[in-house]
Parts: sequence; structure tokens; C-alpha cells
Amino acid sequence: MSDVVRFAELFEKRNRLAPDDFVIYGGTFDPIHSGHVTVLRSLLTLFQSCILAPASSNPWKPVPPTDLDLRIAMIELVLKAESLPTTDTPEGTGIFIVGEGYVYSEDLVARLRDLRRGAIYWAVGEDGAASVRQWRNWEQLDITAVVLPVIDPVHATDIRLGLAPVHHALLGFCRKHGLYGLT
Repeated sequence: MSDVVRFAELFEKRNRLAPDDFVIYGGTFDPIHSGHVTVLRSLLTLFQSCILAPASSNPWKPVPPTDLDLRIAMIELVLKAESLPTTDTPEGTGIFIVGEGYVYSEDLVARLRDLRRGAIYWAVGEDGAASVRQWRNWEQLDITAVVLPVIDPVHATDIRLGLAPVHHALLGFCRKHGLYGLT
């Protein structure tokens, strides 16, 4: 049975988490920004393993995201610049980037269940918490959604519109690829 908890509640009960438990942090990451980095740092205080899962598309957003390969490259640049621990396998310790896109959470959860043991948690921001129970086949996912407070008010939409800067590690990359109005 799936459940929803707030990050603070889970932090209070962190001694109940097993070493094999892991968290998925999904989204479009178009582009990854300081708010995402803050969330990753918070998640790594609870979990040894974080699966960073850029979605191939979001059926609820009208505009398709930047190409998945470009978004993954930007994620790698930011993780390196921020000295966040990474791993090349989903079973490893640190942050693993899922290289194949997904559309629905149930598809990714099924894939990861075949690769890993441990309870599955899925990180969502306060802005997405209300819709979690409407996810496709939510009750059958058998995961716990972890609701994180929005601490860093940066939004990817503002970056795409040129109203906020990209992460410093992405300036050259975005200029090279003509992303987010940078040339």
C-alpha cells in the first residue's frame, strides 16, 4: 500500500530506514537548478542511494522538455560541480542517474524493483504533493512519497523564460547548445 509522508516526519524516524531503502527523485530537470541540488543534499541525509530520474516527458505539461540526453548531461555537470556523490549502478551508494526516460512512475518503479531490494521512497515537492494520489496506479506502486518543503524558490520555468540564471556549471553548455536563450 502506498503512503505519503512529510520529509520532517521521515527525518524523525530515520533510524527505522534500512540500508537497502532508497529514494527516487523524478522530474523533468529542464534544467536542473539550485533547488534540485538542495533537495538532493537533503535526501542524502536519509538515504545512501538516490535514483535521479529525469522523465522523458510529462503528460501534464503542454511543452515537451529539452532533449533527454542534453538534460542528463546538464545533471552530470551540476552534480560534479556541487561535489555530490554519484554511482554508475542503481545498486550503488550515491546518486544514480537513470539514463532511459520514463513517462509514468509505475514503469520506473517496476524496473527498479527488478534491480534493487529495499523499500522505495519517491521525493516530491510541496507543489506536487496534492497530485501524488492521482498518479497512475498509485495504490499498486507500494511506495512512500516523501514531501519536501520548497526551500529554494528557483523554478525551472523561470530559467527557461530567462527570468532566472542557469546554474553556474551550465553556462558554457547552454551557450554551446543554444538552451534557455543563451547564445
